[in-house]
Formats: sequence, C-alpha cells, structure tokens
Amino acid sequence: TVYIALLPTKEAWQAPAYLRVGGWNEYPDPAMECAVARMWEEKYGAKYAACLGDTVEFLVDAPPDDRNAAEELAWEHYNYCPDIVDQGAETICNLASVLLNGTVWFFWWD
Repeated sequence: TVYIALLPTKEAWQAPAYLRVGGWNEYPDPAMECAVARMWEEKYGAKYAACLGDTVEFLVDAPPDDRNAAEELAWEHYNYCPDIVDQGAETICNLASVLLNGTVWFFWWD
C-alpha cells in the first residue's frame, strides 16, 4: 500500500512538521527533520520526497561533484543517521562514494 499526502505547504522541507515523523529511537524529531531538510534543500537541491515509519528519502538536484564535498556531506549524513554507516556503508569513505553525484539519498533508523 502506498499513501500519497497533499500538504498545505509549497516547501518540501516542511513536510516532517505536517506529518509529525521522527522523534523516536534515533530518528530526529520533526523540528530537527525540518531544519536538516531545509539546509540540504538550500545546499544541494535535496527535496524531502518520501517517508515511512523509519525511513526517509530525498531526491537531489545538485549532489556533490567532488570527493571532498562528498566526504563532508557523508559526515553530515552520518550525524543525522548513524545507521547508514554503522549498518550500511560501513565507512564514511564508502558513503561518500555513493553520495558523489548521487541523486537519491536514503536513511533508516532501527
């Protein structure tokens, strides 16, 4: 089953506030979700696109295109969601490789 929500906002980064996602386990609360989503939208054109109970996806218009920027972003992603490294990519360098020119960002919290 897929649910589609029309929210009373023109800004994708505000979606977590309307959906009231986050705030459990290590998943950031809605205010932090909005702040991070806004920052990444301004820096990378990353749009908050989908969420489930413990996952979030962003669609990215302007991903990092050099290794240093990708590594810096990988640390931001790790601070936002440690599971993507600790239980996924295994290292910041591996995550940076995925983020380099990557147009979809996926996060999950256990």
